[in-house]
Amino acid sequence: FVDKLPRLWTNCKHHSNIHMDLMVYMPKYLNPYSKPEADCVKIPLKILKGEKADTHLIPHYYLAPHKLMSYMYHNFKTSFQDTILGKEGAMEEFWNTIAGGDPRLIQLASDHPEYKKKCVPIIIHGDGVPCTNSHSLDTMSFESLLAKRGLGSNCSTLDYIFFITGVFTQTMESEDSLGSGKTKTAMWKFIVHSLRACYYGKWPEQDPLGKDFPARSMNHKHRGHEIMGGYVLVPWIIKGDMDFQINHFEIPGHWNNPYPCPACPCNKVQGSPMAWNNFDPEAEWKTKGFD
Repeated sequence: FVDKLPRLWTNCKHHSNIHMDLMVYMPKYLNPYSKPEADCVKIPLKILKGEKADTHLIPHYYLAPHKLMSYMYHNFKTSFQDTILGKEGAMEEFWNTIAGGDPRLIQLASDHPEYKKKCVPIIIHGDGVPCTNSHSLDTMSFESLLAKRGLGSNCSTLDYIFFITGVFTQTMESEDSLGSGKTKTAMWKFIVHSLRACYYGKWPEQDPLGKDFPARSMNHKHRGHEIMGGYVLVPWIIKGDMDFQINHFEIPGHWNNPYPCPACPCNKVQGSPMAWNNFDPEAEWKTKGFD
């Protein structure tokens, strides 16, 4: 390819021909280094300034987990082994640490009887990242709970956390007529659609809206095929601070809510025996945490 590249400039008199030849040669030499295509969807976002200041359906990009996992599995086996499967035997070792009475295992064992050999437990991670003095970016990512068993203790989080998407919090439309966040509801619909495909291990047959994929898309080409050789991803932990989980997953509680805690019945109701600021050793809310 290094020998061929200079000839494209010296042999071609027309720039359009150079572009055509590049399109012929590049995929041949750059695969598998070309990245999986991101999906573009329209979600409700706020334009904050100018004549168009309002909520509009605006194109938003995200990297679907099922595409990334398929790409890694088929093109970078070693990386997939280290960052997703972990060391040899790590998967079975993890599942053996989970108590048999854990209610999450009931559905998992029903869907995947051989879960100890095929199911990769993952963390869904959400967090707000300060970007400027007045703007922060809510980011969504995921990681395998087996990664550190493959990479060792000296690895960086950059080695095994996979970005899905992000949205500036100030541009999120907060509520629709039902009281749900318009932006987050639309955004998570697409993320969950991909995570569901990862859970069942097959490329989705239709898009998140129930429509057929465009004929030339990667999703259309691979629909119904195995994503990663029989392995599946199982969301096992949802990781995020209380503010993120309340805002995105609508877990009860908020700092300005009379019942601010999603984990216990403490509250800010005047005269309540469950006063949030009662830190007595015998405070009643301490013994009534939610399971």
